[in-house]
Amino acid sequence: MITSHPDFEEICNYIQKLKERYDFVVEFSSMDFANTNALVPKLLDEKTISLSIECGSESLRKKTGKILTNKQIEESIDFYINKGITKFNLYFMLGVPYETEKDIDEYIKFSKDLAVKYKNVKFYHIISSFTPKPFTPYEREKRQNNSILKEYMEKIKSELTFDNIEINYPM
Repeated sequence: MITSHPDFEEICNYIQKLKERYDFVVEFSSMDFANTNALVPKLLDEKTISLSIECGSESLRKKTGKILTNKQIEESIDFYINKGITKFNLYFMLGVPYETEKDIDEYIKFSKDLAVKYKNVKFYHIISSFTPKPFTPYEREKRQNNSILKEYMEKIKSELTFDNIEINYPM
């Protein structure tokens, strides 16, 4: 991730200088929670940040190696809101190995909590289904059954009916 680059701050300053001279748009595909940086919002022309949360529950994120708590996610959202960001693309996966209905329930609860806490913020949930990739720890895992994924998605859509949440699930 570019935000993990050791010279990220220097790169941001350079881009900011270029923006003063030339007309162009800066976008980041996804931000790294560990490297929340005050320079990022200054570079963005749109007030949208993309955050890759991946799994809906803390326990499942931990099992998959993404050590990211709900508190860290909220701290990151708070940081960007204070910098003028009003829209968040939140990327999630369904069908991650070891995912249970309890994980889906935790995802729904956390999403509801965000919607209530941040009423003036728009959350776009981009949800994809997990697909095993070669050369990863999960390359030999089976893809989740489509009927189970659809069941999970129907539950998510039926429970996340907030004006500030939009769900995109291209399945």
